[in-house]
Amino acid sequence: MIAHTLRNVVKAKLAVNDSGTMEVSLGDEGGIAAIFLKFQATNGAGGSASYGILPSITEIRVKMGGGRYPFRLSASDLYAINAIRDGRAEELSEGAGAGAMQSVRLPIYFGADKQDRTHGIDLKANAGATLEVDYTLVISDADGFVTKSLRLDVDVLETKGFRRPAYRGMIETAVANIHTTKVADPVRVKLHDTGRMVGLYAYAYLSGTADNALVSNIELLAPGENKLIVDASFSDLQYRHRTLSGSILTSYASIWMAQGRTEDEILMTKMPQELELNLKELAADGSVRIIEEVMR
Repeated sequence: MIAHTLRNVVKAKLAVNDSGTMEVSLGDEGGIAAIFLKFQATNGAGGSASYGILPSITEIRVKMGGGRYPFRLSASDLYAINAIRDGRAEELSEGAGAGAMQSVRLPIYFGADKQDRTHGIDLKANAGATLEVDYTLVISDADGFVTKSLRLDVDVLETKGFRRPAYRGMIETAVANIHTTKVADPVRVKLHDTGRMVGLYAYAYLSGTADNALVSNIELLAPGENKLIVDASFSDLQYRHRTLSGSILTSYASIWMAQGRTEDEILMTKMPQELELNLKELAADGSVRIIEEVMR
């Protein structure tokens, strides 16, 4: 295994507008096993009681040299998945005080866990790999952020001396399905090319509606094998993967994680190629996102 070291790529990169995209080159030599992002933004004179730093970062993407995106998630989804998987929430400050600095730290791991150095991006094979961040800051002295106050720091866990890695692949993460809820049992979601899936998560939200009153039950099955893999209430799925402090993430649940995704074991990636999710939805006009992690 090639040794890796942590290197700062960007320090305090200021957004030039209050809405747009920031791009950071990841280089053309060596390999990257993980990327660590830190965002900061300053509240206006009246504080930012209605707006947080997480929803202001609308999408984070890692673009490969050939134009493929192995990672594509909102900051909120990334923060939640890290907390569910690791049992510990990352650094987050969304204080509403006037002039307060809001901040969040968001790691992206391309391997099975924080210690995995056998998976990542070969930068020579993906010349032009880029980090892309979409953001929209609400600017208001009364209830928003200071204009052009968004800052980004980027660190990467890269091969020491920019040596070329011999990675086995990488975990790719993206939203596999998004839809508006309706009162139905079941709502069927088809998942394709899932043979090397290692994680599956659900987000369900409707303002004023409890999680388990929006989506009450989730089934994961392999139709071709007549095999039921998961059959549990949304609340039970949340409870099974609560953080070490005992807290449960509102609106998020881990449906399934592969053996070795969270334990010190070999990662097992053998799943059926076609899967189906059945959701029992009790309320209309809510929003559901299904997030998938696949080893490529």
